[in-house]
Amino acid sequence: MAELYFGKRSPRGEHWISFDTDPKLEGNRRRLRERCIPCIENLLSQLEEGRREIALNQAYSCWKVVAVLRSEEECLRVLEEYERRFLRGSSRRLLGRYGSARRDSPTKAIVINADSERERDEIMRELEECAKAVNPEAKVFCSRACAILFGELLGDWREWKKVTPIKHPEKIEEVKERIKKILYT
Repeated sequence: MAELYFGKRSPRGEHWISFDTDPKLEGNRRRLRERCIPCIENLLSQLEEGRREIALNQAYSCWKVVAVLRSEEECLRVLEEYERRFLRGSSRRLLGRYGSARRDSPTKAIVINADSERERDEIMRELEECAKAVNPEAKVFCSRACAILFGELLGDWREWKKVTPIKHPEKIEEVKERIKKILYT
């Protein structure tokens, strides 16, 4: 029987809290270790090689389903609703995080990870149903990969191919520094 378990705030000064259907949050840890870090390292490596197009590899099949809400309390209410409607009585896995990257952000978000378009679409439908039940003005959308890194360089994810030219080369150094901060601090 699936239910959600929550971690602690990130010690790096960010304001995100992880959640997972595994009580030890192993799905989040494994995803970070086996998928996220290698993916970000691969992007940095390609940028340091001076490539003008990026081979997306795992990032191409990495999806984030996002609900933008007014507060952390709303995020928790949506996650409670999601658990009640779609997880109880099932053996489904679900993992992600909620909060924001900045303490002073006027909105908070729920970010759920998906590894296929089918899973993305199912989660999007379910998250939208739960978010609208809590806040009819909630915005729910999806993106591919880590938009704050890949999107800065490649533009709109809807136009990406498995190998995508860099549209904003003027942002390469800024993105490289952001990646190094993520990986090494």
